[in-house]
Amino acid sequence: MKEYLEQIQDQLRKSHEELLEKLMTCQQSSPILTFIKEELVDIESTLSKIEKGEFGKCEISGELLPAEFLFILPTVKSNRDLEKLQKFYRKPLYS
Repeated sequence: MKEYLEQIQDQLRKSHEELLEKLMTCQQSSPILTFIKEELVDIESTLSKIEKGEFGKCEISGELLPAEFLFILPTVKSNRDLEKLQKFYRKPLYS
């Protein structure tokens, strides 16, 4: 599990650096700035949770979130968020 968290931390730190670089090079009027800033906040919050030992817990219920989702989207905050994601990522029943 420790190795897993280290991998996630590394990926989050890399993403954080890339977003900061993008933030510095974007025009101030760019509509993407809002999304970059929101993602930076989410990444910083997730890194803080990892350091405090709170990573992987639902912010609403305190239950553990499924590890397979955390590896894909480590900034997820709650089971409610996961339910919304699952709704959009469902595979069709037929092709």
